[in-house]
Amino acid sequence: MPEAPARPRPAAVRALTVLRTRDFGLFCCGYATSLLGSSMAGVAVAFAVLDGGGGPARSGSCSRQCR
Repeated sequence: MPEAPARPRPAAVRALTVLRTRDFGLFCCGYATSLLGSSMAGVAVAFAVLDGGGGPARSGSCSRQCR
């Protein structure tokens, strides 16, 4: 039996093949983890200020309405 011709891969699959490279995959994973941690920093500071007894005015994250 003759083999069926190979179908071309979709563009999205071709673009993600670079993640199969070990070093690039590790880089992407580390970068995503760093972005996630950086985005949580503001929330963590706000909860720390509120837990310490301060209000929104003490955290410096309020507008003129808090004054």
